[in-house]
Amino acid sequence: MMLRRFLLTVVPLAIAFLAGCSVSKTPTEQERIKQMQASAFLGSTERWNLSGEWRTSMGEMRDRAYRFCITRHSEDRTCADRQDFSLHAAMNADATADTAKSGKIDKEDAIAFSLHLETKLYEDARKYCFSVYEDAGSEDARALGPCLSNATGSDFFGIRGVPSKPR
Repeated sequence: MMLRRFLLTVVPLAIAFLAGCSVSKTPTEQERIKQMQASAFLGSTERWNLSGEWRTSMGEMRDRAYRFCITRHSEDRTCADRQDFSLHAAMNADATADTAKSGKIDKEDAIAFSLHLETKLYEDARKYCFSVYEDAGSEDARALGPCLSNATGSDFFGIRGVPSKPR
């Protein structure tokens, strides 16, 4: 009985090995997501300087975004990098708005000054951007960064040159 079990277990593995077949475990979707994130341009979120509610939500948001890329774009690295840049931009827009609310701004910066005077402006824009993200299933975060960046006057796509101050 034990010999039979041994032969049924070991012999097929030995034949597969000798035939050049590999018996490797296929990584789970979550393992693939973690591997992609670790090798991403921006690296693992453990290296990111997360603040506020981003500290608790970023991991799940990024996992969903990478799952979207795996499912819809066959693990396309460009899709994953765009997800990361967008999530980073969204987080930076929140930080910019928080700074403006605190009053630690250049009074000549019209957008920051407006955000300081009318804090509800950014809150309304943020609600709008997140409602679009959530309506689409909270999976694809690529539009979240540009939307929130726009609310703070940022140029997500780098279309406009940075104006220089007169000397």
